[in-house]
Amino acid sequence: MPQAMTPTYGARFELNRRQVDAQRAIYDVVIFLPQGSQSYTLNIAATDGQCQLASAETEPGDSPLPDWVHKHLLALARGVYRAAKQKGPDGLAGELAWQRRIMRWHEEPHETESRGKRVSGAASPASADG
Repeated sequence: MPQAMTPTYGARFELNRRQVDAQRAIYDVVIFLPQGSQSYTLNIAATDGQCQLASAETEPGDSPLPDWVHKHLLALARGVYRAAKQKGPDGLAGELAWQRRIMRWHEEPHETESRGKRVSGAASPASADG
């Protein structure tokens, strides 16, 4: 696994378009987590955006994706579908409408929440003058 892609926390998502036809777009997905990476195949239906995720590689000891990672991946897939529909609403744009490569990082929701609590709990300069 490439060291540069491995996050110290959160998850890094890499989606590479493999194939597009009239029925679906297929993406090879690699999810990099601090404890390792997992590979998947993502099928996005061209008609309604329904997503199917299948494990491409199963290593001994691989654990299932954390729920938040799975939810974020599906949200990314829905965004890819919406973007493709905007570029080619009649479905004729084909492969050109579907993004070729997507790379995103997302932190765990509890990390975001705790950072928000730290920020909201800090006194603002305006309130310190008070």
